[in-house]
Amino acid sequence: MGNICVKKFMGLDSDKIFQSVKRIKKDVTKSLSAEALQYAFQKNWIFLKDRDFYISIMKKRLLTEKQLKWKKDINLRVLSRLSKQ
Repeated sequence: MGNICVKKFMGLDSDKIFQSVKRIKKDVTKSLSAEALQYAFQKNWIFLKDRDFYISIMKKRLLTEKQLKWKKDINLRVLSRLSKQ
């Protein structure tokens, strides 16, 4: 399914989703876009507490070690699910 088809039939801003996935593939510490995060949540790839946590740290530059670990775990789960499709 192409990018245009995704936009047309799913109502998603697939550009932002694909860009954010590409970004975290290069560096798992980078952030997902809000659109990619919402897509992962809608697909049940992440839990509500994961989504809420990610939203709370999305704009922060400095994360604690624990926050960074949780963020990387979420990113890896999203990447894992995308590679299975």
